[in-house]
Amino acid sequence: MDSNKLLAASERFFAMETNNLAWDLIGKPNRTDAETEQMIAAAHASFFFWSAVGTPANAARAHGTVGRALVVCGAPTAKLALEHAQKYLAWAGESADAGAWDRVFAYATVARAQAALGDMGAARDARRRADEALATVTEAEDRKICDDELALPPWFGLDSL
Repeated sequence: MDSNKLLAASERFFAMETNNLAWDLIGKPNRTDAETEQMIAAAHASFFFWSAVGTPANAARAHGTVGRALVVCGAPTAKLALEHAQKYLAWAGESADAGAWDRVFAYATVARAQAALGDMGAARDARRRADEALATVTEAEDRKICDDELALPPWFGLDSL
């Protein structure tokens, strides 16, 4: 194998591994501060590697992962989380490669970020759109993954409205 192919294979491996680590930590209850730092670093690393070797879909979804990792930290990182989520949402709304589940994840991250920023009207609207997108998810496995994501905190008060 030539060095370019080896490099691309390595970057793809690290893109997947760091993405999986970020999502494992996003879903982990009672994360330590060190694990939260690791989650954010893994999400950024995944974005870096997917941007290097992935498709536009991989890069857009990596924006979603970064946004989702950042939003769990609340207001201090919510603006940046929203920017990443909006990039993911723009792709999900325009690309034929996007699935309904992409829109669920993107709208849910937008909703969380808006709630963390205190814009509950925008947060409610985005959450409603996430629920509408969820209604169009037909694959049982994809539906379960979306349901699980929507059940995860934090919602910054949005879940109680």
